[in-house]
Amino acid sequence: MQPSAEAVACFEVSVQEQTPGTFAELADKIAQLSSQRDLQFSHVAVAIDCSVYMQHDVHSSFSDKKQIESTVRFDTEETLATDISDVALAYSVVSSDENGSAMRVFTSQKAILAEIINALSANNLDPVTVEPDVTCLCRFITRRCLDSQKSTGGILFAALSDSNGYLVGPLSPDSVATTIQRTFLIAPGQDRNDILVRQLPLSIAGLSPKVALNKLLVLDSAGLLQPDRIGSTLGLHAEVAGFTVSQDCSNPVAFAAACGAALSHSHKDTRTSFRSDYMPYLGKKRRLEQTLKIISISACVILAAVGLNLTFRLIQKNKPVKLLREKFAADYLAALPEEEKMPSKLTTARKNLKDARDHIERISKGQLSATGEQSIPARLTTVLEAFNSVASKTNLNIEKISITSKNITITGDTSNRSSTLKLLAQIKKTLNVQQENLGTQGKRDTFSITAELKTKE
Repeated sequence: MQPSAEAVACFEVSVQEQTPGTFAELADKIAQLSSQRDLQFSHVAVAIDCSVYMQHDVHSSFSDKKQIESTVRFDTEETLATDISDVALAYSVVSSDENGSAMRVFTSQKAILAEIINALSANNLDPVTVEPDVTCLCRFITRRCLDSQKSTGGILFAALSDSNGYLVGPLSPDSVATTIQRTFLIAPGQDRNDILVRQLPLSIAGLSPKVALNKLLVLDSAGLLQPDRIGSTLGLHAEVAGFTVSQDCSNPVAFAAACGAALSHSHKDTRTSFRSDYMPYLGKKRRLEQTLKIISISACVILAAVGLNLTFRLIQKNKPVKLLREKFAADYLAALPEEEKMPSKLTTARKNLKDARDHIERISKGQLSATGEQSIPARLTTVLEAFNSVASKTNLNIEKISITSKNITITGDTSNRSSTLKLLAQIKKTLNVQQENLGTQGKRDTFSITAELKTKE
């Protein structure tokens, strides 16, 4: 777990022998202790023991990061000469030149990684990174030892836990990657000084002559290493690492590796994590989806509340309007009893009332009868208006005009047939001609026309 900038909380959990379900039991204990101590952390990082992964030196023909990433699995399979479809890869580039790149590749069984990741995820401890412990240890001591030693020369670091040994170095402030990262197993009862004396020459022999090695720092969880003895045997200055670990931790090497894993959040190169190759971490995506889901639900609730509030306020504002409309409807139906109900649109109701008022005014002026038909004077006026428009042009002579409730009969004569037709055309503009009889008498053209008023559509 990521330590805060102020302090590091340390606790240890352990299980008996590695049996099926060991990782699940271990994850349960970690979750329980974290809950008991009320520990808060932003993300989880894991350093896996060197017993569950293997390390290989692999050469790539490329120096470009993207090309290396796309071909590292093929290069590793070619180096091992075996199928690696069931393993996950993590790697780091040691050096690059015009001939390609030297890589340090770690392989671990996918089944083991899946068991570790699933066990932690089941306890809400989904790890962001799962890295080899030697990589995490290297990250930790690079940060701590260089600062404490204040040295610019090459420093080799040797660490021995209860059952594992680690060699990391040479360390240098301006180095991109350590030249040596080795792990080896320690059997119970073995002389830890002798083991280190045997392992160191094997690692140092592979160093380039250009690599300077000035100091050996040692850290032993059992406290049995003798720096003077080791240094005199190898001809190298050796001393105990000058940094301290938590007093609550019985295994300082494991503590250093755990702290190095926690520092992965500041390490931009994710290729050293097995999760970059297998079961990629989706925690951020899931948290984002959950956050968006919560925001969406909250937004819906807020919009619903706003909608209900606006609806309630609209109802309150419309209440006087509704009462006024009900009162207006009663007056409307009283004025127009032939209507069954008031129109839904007030503009339509207003037009109907205006038409009714105009109808009443025309009756009062004598333009219409009480039944709504035009009065006799009004009809006569309509006929005379038609005559006046053509009288001077047709030499019109009217003998008789008969007006009844149904029709109007007009008898007379004009100077000629052309004039009669002009008169007939003018009458048809305002009257519906039902019957017309045309004839001649002497030099005059006679007519008898029966017509009725045009009805308004």
